[in-house]
Amino acid sequence: MWFAKTTFLFHKMLSREYKIHYKINWKIAYPLVLGQAGHMITSIADTIMVGQLGSLQLAAASVAHNVFILVFVFGLGISYATTTIVGKAYGERNTGLLQSIFINGLLATIGFGVLLTAIMYLITYLFPYLQQKQEVIELAIPYYQILVISWLPYFIFMHYKQFVDGLTKTKPGMVIILICNVVNVILNYGLIFGKLGFPEMGLNGAAVATVISRSLMAICYIVLMKYSNSLRIYLEKVSFKYLSYERIKEFFKLGLPIGVQHILEVGAFVVGALMTGWLGAKQLAAYQIVISLASLTFLMSSGVSSTATIRISNLLGERKYHRLKVAGFSSFYMVLAFMTVCGVLFILGRYAIPSIYINEPDVIDIAAQLMIIAGLFQIMDGTQVTALGALRGLQDVNYPTLISLLSYWIITLPSAYLLGIYLNFGVKGIWWGYLIGLFFAAVILTGRFLYLLRKMNKQLISTHSSL
Repeated sequence: MWFAKTTFLFHKMLSREYKIHYKINWKIAYPLVLGQAGHMITSIADTIMVGQLGSLQLAAASVAHNVFILVFVFGLGISYATTTIVGKAYGERNTGLLQSIFINGLLATIGFGVLLTAIMYLITYLFPYLQQKQEVIELAIPYYQILVISWLPYFIFMHYKQFVDGLTKTKPGMVIILICNVVNVILNYGLIFGKLGFPEMGLNGAAVATVISRSLMAICYIVLMKYSNSLRIYLEKVSFKYLSYERIKEFFKLGLPIGVQHILEVGAFVVGALMTGWLGAKQLAAYQIVISLASLTFLMSSGVSSTATIRISNLLGERKYHRLKVAGFSSFYMVLAFMTVCGVLFILGRYAIPSIYINEPDVIDIAAQLMIIAGLFQIMDGTQVTALGALRGLQDVNYPTLISLLSYWIITLPSAYLLGIYLNFGVKGIWWGYLIGLFFAAVILTGRFLYLLRKMNKQLISTHSSL
């Protein structure tokens, strides 16, 4: 029975219908995947360069990033609402609605971005209470304060990018991200080490490079929208007189739950990093190395997840429900194949890859142990993020938020604390807690997507029966 079901599944995955959708998905996905990969590779390059300064600086960067990312991803999640709303309107071919979405989303982005920037800066005063080593906190605070400046331009960039992505035009974002990431790496090298005529700023130089490159990303997209023949049409209602509180309300109604989902998931990893900091700077440095690699594969999978959002929201607007189902499943299959390969590479390269980051044998040994666990949870991580993207395409955001709360704060963190701290398994125990939580999230979120598809199918049958 099991063999027959597996054979049937593989036959379906390789059928002509699915191959068509793989092709469509890949056309939309590869710019998103490459853009995400480029963005994360830049972060990895940052980590490698900072690692050359020593484990203390790497630990400080880890603390600052983990605090920064918590608010950062909340705003990022809110921006994802744009893709969902735009995708549905684009499927309906409603240009006037798209123009209204753009200006109101932009105004909401700027207003909320300023508020978040102020909140992020105020969080600086909480750093002394994070129970980290004093020398780590002293290095982390100025680095974090500079990073905060980069948030508003990046938030504006994301509004432009998510809007254009929703139109299925994903290449512009990829090009801008890759170009600006190259700029970021060059500036990192110059500002961290005092090369290429730049002043030597050490750890803070990496933050300054981030501010410059993210500002450039926003400028590039603003110029692109203004001068692109196919995109400038959406700028026709860029005026305060087209302000719509209903449109802004819709933006936050979808965006806030998505933002909370991001906080719940990333927040669990942030707390896990803080727990790791209790164990020592070497454990935290190893954690930072492996989490940067796991984040790379996660972000690449999130490119396919965003593709699922775009395709499903487009097909929802077009009312092509069978194609919607196949588009969703084909996204899952693509991620499963990719993350399986990544998991194998993590395990096989568990010593070689961390040695690229740092020369300290103790840190490499700890990282190698974490690489095995990270390799094991790749499939679960890819599955849960793709399920979230598929559910966003259906504009289902409230239930996934509750599932995220249960997965990461009721299951993941208590498991991580129990195994890592209470039972004294150390940083390995913390990562086993991650694996348990991601497994739960993957199963329940995928089940939610299947449930909504069955519900949609029943409604269609009922509608046809009544005609």
